[in-house]
Amino acid sequence: MNLFIAVVGLQAGSGFVTALKEMGWLVFVIGVLVSILPHFLTLLFSRFVLKMNIVDNIGSLCGSGTITAALNAVNAETDSSVFALSYTPTYALGNIFLTVMAPSSCGNLSLRVIS
Repeated sequence: MNLFIAVVGLQAGSGFVTALKEMGWLVFVIGVLVSILPHFLTLLFSRFVLKMNIVDNIGSLCGSGTITAALNAVNAETDSSVFALSYTPTYALGNIFLTVMAPSSCGNLSLRVIS
């Protein structure tokens, strides 16, 4: 798996350098917004509109982002595995949505950057 990630990273590197030259720091700003904004908005919505407790919020955010390392860190920090209850269903949905939606959204982006 590490070899696969390394090969993909090396192949994507030339496109990254081209995008960085064309777009500058905007690439990093967009990356930060795309990474953080959905989780932040979901946290606010689930806390204030759905009235979910913080345990369910943290577990579901780890799962929806498919971030197993975050769940492990929360479990280790709190000495509790209760976060896994809300992690499991959102992890499954997160993987389904990543598989279904990523090729269509990334395909358009890669064509635009290359051309």
